[in-house]
Amino acid sequence: ETSLSGAMTFAQHLLETTTHAAARQVVDISGNGPDSTGIPLHAARQRLHATGATVNGLALPRQAFGADGPYATLFAGYDGPLDAWFRREVIGGPGAFALTVDPDTGFAEAILRKLVLEIAWAGTTEGRP
Repeated sequence: ETSLSGAMTFAQHLLETTTHAAARQVVDISGNGPDSTGIPLHAARQRLHATGATVNGLALPRQAFGADGPYATLFAGYDGPLDAWFRREVIGGPGAFALTVDPDTGFAEAILRKLVLEIAWAGTTEGRP
């Protein structure tokens, strides 16, 4: 099961209870499918965005991560690329982006690209993926 809403709720709690000040708050949500358990995703997303956090997404493509295997039912009723779903349903906030893990270059390359984009962000969304 994939509980993106659970991850968002946990991140919201951490952001609201931290004693550390930060110039920017960024939450990274990774997943291999749409939200399938927990509170409704739109509610969790709305609460997390209300904290002022930017939410970025890292989509693990289903063709490389078992869509035809035991997790295929998670995609029932979902039509379209997972990264498009992440852009529509998960990410938000200043400079938010969603990336897809390329099965040929791997997870490490996607994490490196994500970190570079987050660190280099200078308050503009132009040129974002």
